[in-house]
Amino acid sequence: MFASLRTCCRRRETRTPTESLRAARVTAVAALALAASLALAGSAAAETPITVKIGTPNVASDAPIFIAVEKGYFAKEGITPEFVSFASAAEMIAPLAAGQIDVGAGGVSAGLYNAAARGLKMKVVADKVRLRRGSHYIDLVIRKDLIDSGRFKGPKDLKGLNIAEGGRDTTTVPALSMTAKLGGISYDDFNHPVLPFADQIAALANGSIEGGVLVEPNITKIIDGGLGAIVTSINDVAPDLQIAVLLYSEQFAEDRDAAQRFMNAYLQGTRYYADAIVNGRLAGPNAADVIAILVKYTVLKDAALYRKIAPSELDPDGRVNVDSLRESLEFFQQRGTVKGQLEMSTLVDSSFADAALQKFGPYRPGGSR
Repeated sequence: MFASLRTCCRRRETRTPTESLRAARVTAVAALALAASLALAGSAAAETPITVKIGTPNVASDAPIFIAVEKGYFAKEGITPEFVSFASAAEMIAPLAAGQIDVGAGGVSAGLYNAAARGLKMKVVADKVRLRRGSHYIDLVIRKDLIDSGRFKGPKDLKGLNIAEGGRDTTTVPALSMTAKLGGISYDDFNHPVLPFADQIAALANGSIEGGVLVEPNITKIIDGGLGAIVTSINDVAPDLQIAVLLYSEQFAEDRDAAQRFMNAYLQGTRYYADAIVNGRLAGPNAADVIAILVKYTVLKDAALYRKIAPSELDPDGRVNVDSLRESLEFFQQRGTVKGQLEMSTLVDSSFADAALQKFGPYRPGGSR
């Protein structure tokens, strides 16, 4: 019986060339069918809609996010954005830490560092606003009558003046400190009332402040109104200063698939936005399209004004200037406004931007069109 069984098995193992070819074809067809089904399953998974809650104060520096909506970058990644409005970026920190929103922006400030040092969970994942030499997105503006009278001639004349800032212990503090040093004085030699940027216009007009660190479009409004003049470009004093960053909640960052898909769309938005900027103005070939998107989504509805102002800028590859963050942290720690220790490795996670960069390659001007 064992002999006949061996003979039977040998017969099964023995195939004619035709039979072998037929079997190989069947195997190949099965493999192709399996590959196709896996590809379809992967495609279906990629297209599964994911709702992402995005905090925004509806300002122009959120342009890459708004562009990602309008140009279909989120849709291609299966992202359904749900916007949650805030009065300022600072108000997003607590909801982010609690996981009530998934994505938001954070101005670099003592408040951000203190929140992270206290263990509030969030991750800096990409650039959002970074200063560029030659730009005028952030400037030190002094009342025009002080300049015309000769009372103010340079940084040394800041001493004793009321120079407003838009927030407490933000990146304007180290920037103004560097400006003061140019005149041989310190940041503490003048006063720093905190006023929202829009309110600084009225304060300059009624003489309650002598100057302020302002952002666009308020700078252009003040100059056009004859209220003040730019005396120092913060962009030139502190080039490459990290002003604001894109933040993920810890829960969202742990969902690697959703977080990566969001970053892929965001990076495409940064590049389309960068292609709209020429010589520090929204004057690129796709500027009209970007301006139309900004008018639709932001609180500023004047398309002509967008063409006059200096836009915020950022790294089109999404890279965060970690050295700048570290220097700002050390500055605030020295002033005593940041308590405790904080390692940048616990706050910054560049892996999402790095993966998106691997997918799309380095930014090339004009490559988004």
